[in-house]
Amino acid sequence: MKPMKRHDWSDESVVVREQPAISVYRNKFGDVVVRQQSWYDDDPCIIIQLQNAADVARAILEEAGFDSSVLFRNPAESNSESRSEINGHEVVG
Repeated sequence: MKPMKRHDWSDESVVVREQPAISVYRNKFGDVVVRQQSWYDDDPCIIIQLQNAADVARAILEEAGFDSSVLFRNPAESNSESRSEINGHEVVG
């Protein structure tokens, strides 16, 4: 059996580079916490109040190149189907 050629991990075929683990959970105050694993002393985290969660999610999706309007719709523009709502924004699932 011929040995496999060593792979170049810096080429364009790599679609996910290494990154620390990310957790999303609610703290004791009911806020959403986004926390990233750190190899140092403490994990960096971002605390997002619930009323801001949809706006933060939309901004992340848009910065990543996604059309957030596919996931978030204004409830006034929706049809009669049952849908979830976060901070006045309809979540399509």
